[in-house]
Amino acid sequence: MALAAGYMQRVYRHTSRAATIWFAASTSRPEQLLMQHERFGPDDVDILESFVERYPFNPYRNYRLFNRRAQTSVLMAELAAILPIAGVNLAQSGQAESLVISRPLSWDSSYFGIPMGRIEYILGDRGTTAAAALDACLDSLRTSGIRHVSVRVDVADLEAANLLQQRGFRLLGGTLTYTARPKREPPRRVRVLGCVRPFQPHDANAVVGIAEQAFRDFRGRFHVDPSLPRSRVNAFYGEWARRCIAREMADTILVSEASDGRLLGFVAFQRREPVSTNSGVPIFGSGLAACRPDSPGAYPGLLHHTVDFIHQQAGVAEARTQNHNAAAIAIHEAVGLRSRQSHLDFALALA
Repeated sequence: MALAAGYMQRVYRHTSRAATIWFAASTSRPEQLLMQHERFGPDDVDILESFVERYPFNPYRNYRLFNRRAQTSVLMAELAAILPIAGVNLAQSGQAESLVISRPLSWDSSYFGIPMGRIEYILGDRGTTAAAALDACLDSLRTSGIRHVSVRVDVADLEAANLLQQRGFRLLGGTLTYTARPKREPPRRVRVLGCVRPFQPHDANAVVGIAEQAFRDFRGRFHVDPSLPRSRVNAFYGEWARRCIAREMADTILVSEASDGRLLGFVAFQRREPVSTNSGVPIFGSGLAACRPDSPGAYPGLLHHTVDFIHQQAGVAEARTQNHNAAAIAIHEAVGLRSRQSHLDFALALA
């Protein structure tokens, strides 16, 4: 664990079946280096709230429908949802304090055949205490058997990005998130190629085939991660499409059908929770979209119909793409979506 010169740290480890909290504070008594507590209860959520209220990179800070209080409430709801399986590492020194939240990724671990975890947030001070909390987090993940850790940080959080790189994390790329508010940001008219309609069970093979073709030469964060098996990376988007069809990773699928009955493309998305229930504003996103390589013009029409479908439910349409995907960015902007978030993706292979 990284320590600043001139003081020692007292570390408190707060454990339960699934969660761990590390507290570190300055002390001159080395015999108090480690103190263990037996439980992590609902009342401990208050520890997180003070960090969330001060967090300058709240992912909903540019969502115009949410005021400051709503932004805190939504992020707290998301953290509460993962706490049963999360590790929470908190370091303190004087007035400075930092907190790192991580969790295992069961689906990813099963798919890639590697025990995987993710750091969800680095909150609080960005100095020595952040390094201490991050080191405690990585040690805890390593001890639990995790061998691959990913993290997504706000592009404006340069201190966190530098800290991750100092600890050996590899920069894999970045993403942009676009949204369209109901009423105030209606979709613009664009060319519609094919007939856009709801997915039917007989479309399943075509949807998977389109995903596999569209992403065959794609270079995303998985493709540039040398610690992941190539065969699983290459098959990832086809599997994602299958999971969408099974309604595990999507609850709505729209397809574009040509006059001869061929599918030209699809878009799959879902109502995101707990943000939708907590805020009272339905947010639809976390989706996958693809078009046949010979029919890229189908995507603008699919996206237009998607935004319109979501707005009919008084919801916010949310779409994410890589920050180097100029073609997709141009389509999002042509349809009228607004850029709201920008993130950097990192990963680390744990020895």
